[in-house]
Amino acid sequence: MKFYFLLLFALLAPAACAQDQPEQTPDFDPAGAVLTETEQSVQALIEDDGIYVVHFWAPWCHNSNNEFKNGFWPEVIEQQENVEFIFVTVYNDGHLGESTLERYGIPDRVHRFAQPDHGASNIRSNRRRTFLGLPLTWTPTTWIFHRRGKLAFAVNHGEVNGEMLTLLLDKARTDWSH
Repeated sequence: MKFYFLLLFALLAPAACAQDQPEQTPDFDPAGAVLTETEQSVQALIEDDGIYVVHFWAPWCHNSNNEFKNGFWPEVIEQQENVEFIFVTVYNDGHLGESTLERYGIPDRVHRFAQPDHGASNIRSNRRRTFLGLPLTWTPTTWIFHRRGKLAFAVNHGEVNGEMLTLLLDKARTDWSH
């Protein structure tokens, strides 16, 4: 009887070990959560070769508006011709806030998306706290991706300025192979 049990075990063990891992699909983040349509769109953009600035903001957010009032965004976007800019409106009931972007002169070449929440955005527990599997807990937040979607820098504390952003973009272009 022990022999049959060992034989059965020996036959089944390789089959159990040889199971293929399920292929990860683009609409799942590394933690396995379903990505929103906005996340899927941004992910598709940043997977191409290049440097990408993904800026998260909200039209009602005092810090986001202060950052826009400083006026550096249009200038930096114009100067950085080889960088793709993606603005994602967050915590705004899935609305883009287009009038705010226009008021502050954000160029049309900027990709614009609105991230929906799990319900009314004014209820904090409904707000999404991740984007592409990365924590997103503050507005404004600015991420810089390079090397086909690899996160190079994350400014998660709030407002950036033109000088800081330009420096980070220059650093994202350097060869990090050493």
